Amino acid sequence: MDNTPDSPVDNTPDSSADTPPDRPVDNAPDSPVDTPPDRPVDNTPDNPADSAHGLDPAGLDALSISIAGGMPSPASKACPDPTTYAVEMASSQLSWRYCARVAGSTDSYAINQGARTLSAAEMRALDMVLANVLTTNIGKTCGYDKPSETLTLTYADHTATYLDDFYAGCSSGTSGKSFIHGLDTLIALLNGAARYAAVPTEFDLLSLYVQSMQSLDQSQRGDCQLYAQSQYSIDAAARQLSWSLCRPPTPGATPTTVSGSRDLSDAELGAIRAGLAALAPGASGDCGAARSDTWVALNIGLDYAQFSSDVAACSLDRYGSAPYVIGLDAFAEAVAKLAAPGS
Repeated sequence: MDNTPDSPVDNTPDSSADTPPDRPVDNAPDSPVDTPPDRPVDNTPDNPADSAHGLDPAGLDALSISIAGGMPSPASKACPDPTTYAVEMASSQLSWRYCARVAGSTDSYAINQGARTLSAAEMRALDMVLANVLTTNIGKTCGYDKPSETLTLTYADHTATYLDDFYAGCSSGTSGKSFIHGLDTLIALLNGAARYAAVPTEFDLLSLYVQSMQSLDQSQRGDCQLYAQSQYSIDAAARQLSWSLCRPPTPGATPTTVSGSRDLSDAELGAIRAGLAALAPGASGDCGAARSDTWVALNIGLDYAQFSSDVAACSLDRYGSAPYVIGLDAFAEAVAKLAAPGS
């Protein structure tokens, strides 16, 4: 089986399965929701946020996600609904059906279907995200034009269906439905796994971001951004590294923004690609370390891919979003050394 998608994927919002103009969108499915008896969900407006709890992957046989509706787009005309992702837990088998831009095209789309076996680290990341997807309607929003997203969990003795909480605050079509907060994170995780079994090593532009987990007041960060973010950019064709760092000019001094750039040797650019190849999709499960939020974005022709440090899988409150990779902190440290004075 070839586990690499045949065509690069458009990661912009219109790459999701949308409803063609002649198809009405029903963002409040009429089908009844089967909630496990030991997981009651209160969808009334005064439902307190602290009543929310994550989904328990224990005893789960399979999960599936269906995405349909939303704003019409060029992609929706070529790719009828729905977009789907499914995981068989025992075999770790992921299957997918989503809309992808045709290779070499700017406006042609086709359905991409496939399947592959997830690694143990990828399954661990899936379990962690499930534990953080909350059975509640936090925010009480009643939006419009976002695709309708449905998660179905299959157990040995029952099936449970949950809807994205984007429409949980609507006055009609919500009675008797169970909503969850954070479904987009689960979708991003599975979409990333479908698109990439490994982090690409060839890129046009690499952007790396490292930021503090907590916001800093003015006295702590000087003229730096709120989260003291450091940014690195690598232009592969120009072989150039540029940076904007939050650093104290002297030990103990107030940080300030330091910018610069330098050329990279062939060996250094090769080391960057080797560092990308060493990143492992998934999560280690280590949530005790006080690490920064780190993520890397790759522009590859018309395609765009983003990966976050696996520590972001520990909580939906972390800035990084799925998909996650192990080893990104070490990769960031290696890039930072290239930007250090005298390197």
